[in-house]
Amino acid sequence: MGRIIWRDQMGIGIREIDDDHRVLIDAINDLNDLALAKTPDKPKLAACLLHMIRHTRDHFEREEQLMANVRFPGIAKHKELHGAFAEAILAQAQLFVDKPDAVTARSVQAVLSGWVLSHVTSANRDIVPHLRARRVPVNAVRWTPDSR
Repeated sequence: MGRIIWRDQMGIGIREIDDDHRVLIDAINDLNDLALAKTPDKPKLAACLLHMIRHTRDHFEREEQLMANVRFPGIAKHKELHGAFAEAILAQAQLFVDKPDAVTARSVQAVLSGWVLSHVTSANRDIVPHLRARRVPVNAVRWTPDSR
């Protein structure tokens, strides 16, 4: 897989969430760059995994809070998707710790890139009508129904 290019139609219209998604895509692109390098760079791969673990944890908290605030009916399913992705990242990190030679940037990218792309372009699209119906402003990740 090559680099992923962010397009505005990938966004949900909430600046902080869209920025989070750009960071995830940048991390996948960093994995792509590492995979194309002539020599493996295990310290950079470790840093990339750690960054993705930390960023997704924080991002999922923000996104789930927004979904709760707009009373998104699909929140339980969406949380399951987040949980599955968090498990996939942690599994890759654990495998890296246990068997560093068994993990490459390409193998991590293969596991994570499809999920990130699907999450950004498909799963999150379901929340957009709820955001629009509640007239949530673009800079309001912490928006609540009482904050109008």
